[in-house]
Amino acid sequence: MYLMPKPTQLLATIALASLVLISTPLFAQGKPIVPTAGQLELNEQGVEAVIAGNLPEAIHLFEASLALGPLNITHVNLGRAYQRFGECYKAERHFGLALDAPAIDNPTPKQVAATVNKYREELAQSCPGKVVVVCEPATIKLFVGDEGPLPCNGEELVRAPGDYLVRGELDGQLSETSVNVQPMKTSRAKLSISVSAAAALNPGSSPSEGGLETSVVRPPHVEPAANTGLYWLGGGGGVMLAGLALDIIPASAANGQYDALDFVPLALYAVGIAGVVYGVMLLMD
Repeated sequence: MYLMPKPTQLLATIALASLVLISTPLFAQGKPIVPTAGQLELNEQGVEAVIAGNLPEAIHLFEASLALGPLNITHVNLGRAYQRFGECYKAERHFGLALDAPAIDNPTPKQVAATVNKYREELAQSCPGKVVVVCEPATIKLFVGDEGPLPCNGEELVRAPGDYLVRGELDGQLSETSVNVQPMKTSRAKLSISVSAAAALNPGSSPSEGGLETSVVRPPHVEPAANTGLYWLGGGGGVMLAGLALDIIPASAANGQYDALDFVPLALYAVGIAGVVYGVMLLMD
């Protein structure tokens, strides 16, 4: 962790006690600058917050200092605070910015680069990596190691470094592969299951939320013959009653003439009798 030199004091500030300087090329960061009093104060307050274990406050103070102007050692300090806070990717970003930001003359850009290299080595040993799994189709249930089922939507999954078995399931079909997760890197895997093959294994199933819902094929409903016979018997009787009602209406029954109204009841009698006979035959079967 770096303390800024005060404007009246061009004093070499300290890194961590464990810092080992190694030979690295000088970076073209331009002419050394003198930090402002505001940058100095905020950076020193950030260092004090780190020492006190208040990492959120330290991050806030370092970011406030950088808002006044970029500076290489403040980027290193902010990256270190993020590293201790578990934000490895943010830490790496600020370590990279430290190599290109305006620099003070002491510590030199060479010393700052050595510090960045050391911190990056620690990131590689302690930080997780990411896994991105692509599934075809996307309805595959995903398992990564012992965890799952997970939605296979292409999102980044953060995992500790190591080897993982990546497995997919769909309607009894399986697909699996292995992936090696490395610190601060993104590993990718792809799972594919033939939908037609899965459907052949489970022809009566369709995917649904929470599991598999089995559909049942039922034969068409057939009315019993006895019920059908009663329908015909009742219907025929009803038609015959309709014919009888027309036959006794005065306008058609007592006009003393044979006209169309006299033949309607006869037709209804015939249809009704046929229905009754058919119904009786069905009841006898």
